[in-house]
Amino acid sequence: MANRTIRTSKNRAAVLAALTKGWSVHGACRQAGIGTRSYYDWRDDDPKFRTEADAAIEAATDYLEDIARHRAINHSDLLLIFLLRSRRPAIYNRRQLIGIGGDADAPPVGVQHSGVPDNVHFYYPVNNRDRPEELPDERTIEGERDEDAA
Repeated sequence: MANRTIRTSKNRAAVLAALTKGWSVHGACRQAGIGTRSYYDWRDDDPKFRTEADAAIEAATDYLEDIARHRAINHSDLLLIFLLRSRRPAIYNRRQLIGIGGDADAPPVGVQHSGVPDNVHFYYPVNNRDRPEELPDERTIEGERDEDAA
C-alpha cells in the first residue's frame, strides 16, 4: 500500500480554520481527520505551517478574550476582576503592607493583604518571608508553654 500523506492543502485549511475558531490542537486534528502526532510532526518539519498554526491559535485567543470581556462586563464581576488583574497587575493585584506594633529597636510585624477577602498573610521582617515561621505545638503565641500557663 502506498504511503498516504496528511499534509494536503485541504487538511492544512481544516486544521488552521479549527484552530482559529478556538479549538484545541486535539479538537482541530479530529475535525481535519488527522492525528495529533501527525500535526506535531508537520509543525516540526514545516516552519511555514508552524507560523500559520501559531497565528491561528493567537487569533483564537484574541477571540476568546473578546468573549470573556463581554461576559465580564455584562455578567460576571469575578471575571472582570481577573481581567483587570491580568492587564494591570500593579493596580489590581498589588499587595498591601500594613505595619502592626513594634518599637524603634524591633521591627513591627507586617500584614500583607492579597486582595482576596478573608485572605491575610502575616510575615516577620526578620526572616524576610511572606509567611510566618511555624510555632511548635507545645508553645502558645505568647511564648509560654501550656503547662507553665496552668
